[in-house]
Amino acid sequence: MQSPKFFIQFSAFSIVTIFILLFSCKKDDGEEENSISEKYAYTHIALLDFYKNDFIDNQTIVIDPETGTILDLFETGTKTISKEIKTIDMTGKFLIPGLIEGHGHIASEVGEQTAHGLSKIRAFFQSGITTVFDKAGNGIALKKLQETAEEKTEPLSKVYFASLVAGSDFYGDDNRVKPTAGDSEPGKVAWMTVLEDDTDVVKLVKEAKDFGSSALKLYMDITPENAKRVIEAAQNQNLPVWSHGTLFSAGPWDLEGIKSYAHADFLRDVVLENIPNAQEAFTEEGYDAIPYDLSTIDSEKMDAYFDLLIENKTVLDATLIVYTDTESEEAIIFSEKVTEKAHQKGVLIGAGSDSELGLFAELHLLHLKAKLSIIECIKAATLNNAISLNLDNQLGTIAKGKIADLVVLSKNPLNNLDNLKSVERVIKSGYEHPIN
Repeated sequence: MQSPKFFIQFSAFSIVTIFILLFSCKKDDGEEENSISEKYAYTHIALLDFYKNDFIDNQTIVIDPETGTILDLFETGTKTISKEIKTIDMTGKFLIPGLIEGHGHIASEVGEQTAHGLSKIRAFFQSGITTVFDKAGNGIALKKLQETAEEKTEPLSKVYFASLVAGSDFYGDDNRVKPTAGDSEPGKVAWMTVLEDDTDVVKLVKEAKDFGSSALKLYMDITPENAKRVIEAAQNQNLPVWSHGTLFSAGPWDLEGIKSYAHADFLRDVVLENIPNAQEAFTEEGYDAIPYDLSTIDSEKMDAYFDLLIENKTVLDATLIVYTDTESEEAIIFSEKVTEKAHQKGVLIGAGSDSELGLFAELHLLHLKAKLSIIECIKAATLNNAISLNLDNQLGTIAKGKIADLVVLSKNPLNNLDNLKSVERVIKSGYEHPIN
């Protein structure tokens, strides 16, 4: 196993992506500008329903761009639509909740420059990703991106981001920290902070919230005692906590109450008696030498840990795609098999890529390797990701009163996962964005 994954290096965009960025937002000559206040209704459309595990045909959805919400849902023809509401016949179209990239890094090693992150969330949006959860990066850049993307008329994915929390040794030893910190001092700002025995965790959480962070991401060099202290403080202030798997020396059992557990390979540590600290962990004779034992996946201890995740509604952010070119074959197989078993047990699986390969590649692996059905993959990238940030009362499903972040598809994705790419319109807080 390699050192813990941190902020993924950015690769150059492909020619296809550049083409999308240049041309996908251009309106046809004479195309009417969408109104930010006029209510409208899609009629005769098929709506994805996670409770029925299928699309419901011939539905009408009424949307208010001014409030950004879904006003009503009903079978087409069973209610009279007001003449003030524009109706659009969507026969043969499919409506799903906006997709959420559950593990992104859109402003990592770029200091305070936002141009690259802006390009990424523009490309995400064109593919139906209405929201991205950034799991730690340059806070100044992320806040600027968040503010820019908040405008509903901008064809950009909405941005939520976490404050990074780690021990002081991590900030001194890891050469990836300074480029991310930019002009700021690593560990000394609200979005990249130190956690030690004498840290005022109540103040740490408050400063992260005041800065605009939507979560804490516990990363590395954190003891069990400090992990429990900061999780409790965050819960008391209603700030979700995400964990980067094992924290050295805090292990999986020390993280009760987190909303997201990232990287399936770290579930190997569920059965370990002792978790080394950060200085001891990554040596040839130490943590890296521990084998991935597939038999532990069916152990009583692993079952008990899955029960704990279920009890706390903790989402497993499996990130299977990151193992395809960075880990050993045994790590890849373990990660896939343990994710499959967690899903069978009822653990919520989230969809996040933590990679330039992207969300759709992660969904394919969840489907093919972890044996999630297609609708379960879509649920992972919508409702389950929303749960990991306590946003499931606003996002993740198509329901009356929820935020109208939606995607219109021309093909049924339940027939083929690739049909998720048949995006015709993206609705952001009620505002329609045609996708050419």
